[in-house]
Amino acid sequence: MKIAGERDEELAKAKEEGKEEELGLMHGIPFSVKDLINQKGFLSTVGCAYLCNDFAKEDSVIVK
Repeated sequence: MKIAGERDEELAKAKEEGKEEELGLMHGIPFSVKDLINQKGFLSTVGCAYLCNDFAKEDSVIVK
């Protein structure tokens, strides 16, 4: 609830300053990312054991 309140405040401030687009469409909305999608610093195994040492170097478009 604390984090949600902080995100609401960020959004309100951005609206006042006319910078709402800078926050992104999903700002403040929690979501999970499976290991099928690259997320920087995390394993992207796609369910394959041989990829267990392959840490993503950058975020995929959907994560960004």
